[in-house]
Amino acid sequence: MGQDAWLRSSEANIQLTGSAQVNKVRNNYVLSGTLQAPRGTYRLQVGPVTREFVVSEGTVRYLGTPDLNAELDISARHVVHPLPGTGDNKDIIVIAHIQGTLLVPKLTLESDQGAMSQTELISYLMFNKPSFQLGSGETALMGNVLASAFAGELERTFVSDLGVPLDYFEIRPGDPNNPFSGAQVAAGWAIGGKTFLVLNAGFCSPNQSNQSARLANTLGASLQFRFSPEWRTEASVEPVRSCGIASITQPPVSRQVGFDLFWERRY
Repeated sequence: MGQDAWLRSSEANIQLTGSAQVNKVRNNYVLSGTLQAPRGTYRLQVGPVTREFVVSEGTVRYLGTPDLNAELDISARHVVHPLPGTGDNKDIIVIAHIQGTLLVPKLTLESDQGAMSQTELISYLMFNKPSFQLGSGETALMGNVLASAFAGELERTFVSDLGVPLDYFEIRPGDPNNPFSGAQVAAGWAIGGKTFLVLNAGFCSPNQSNQSARLANTLGASLQFRFSPEWRTEASVEPVRSCGIASITQPPVSRQVGFDLFWERRY
């Protein structure tokens, strides 16, 4: 690899050095070998803010598959300067470990000052102070970030670790204090080369004070068909229902049906 070989994405800009082997299997080029990641940057989106980590070391091991997938083991660091009056007299180095694969990456955080929870590290990254010093608005904002991160980890575990045969899986958390209230789950499958089916479900808690409360389930579906790279259609049917007591005591009597035609142009 020359000096101009970089692994780039919307979050990462990492230099790759070393040697790799390139082969051609039928019409596919495959790459195998372990490359070093001596330097670069990684941008982590934490709620409304973005923090830049500096890559210190790592490896990228290509698996020799047609999709050019590779195993990641990269470490990057970000220095947090605690705000005055927080009781922290020195900077905190947050270390991001980027593991998993290029197709399904996994991110974990740790500190150079010993054991520190992910919640505490996110608090320092977002607000430069510990979680117990956050205001009510800051606590709610961090709760939304943690709920989204938890949903992302569930998605990765469900599809990658458990090997569930889905082409698309997404969890959209609702209330951070009650993960089920207002949550949305969607799963999709490709049917042939032009059709894609997505099923979605919403969950509502009828009475959060009652621990034995039942979860109401609302189902919807959408079918997408692509005529060409520029044109596609989507038909969907979903219940007209929202979370709350009224949505449980009154049965759903109507559903909304939609049909859309999309034109996309890339430059």
